[in-house]
Amino acid sequence: MWAAVAFGAVAAAVDDPSEITWSGLLPGVGVGVRYMAVPSEQINVGIDVAFGIEDWGIYFRIGEVFGDK
Repeated sequence: MWAAVAFGAVAAAVDDPSEITWSGLLPGVGVGVRYMAVPSEQINVGIDVAFGIEDWGIYFRIGEVFGDK
């Protein structure tokens, strides 16, 4: 089974939470595809493309970040 994903996040790199400002936020977005390689164990493999400010990446994964396995 195939699936598509989209994700986004906002981060800040600071020493103390009081240092967080709107201008210092680092946004990121991405898209990807998943394939259930082992249905009996619900194990997915996938590839994602993510973009941030002046940066981007391609990521291959086995399994999921959020899940019960």
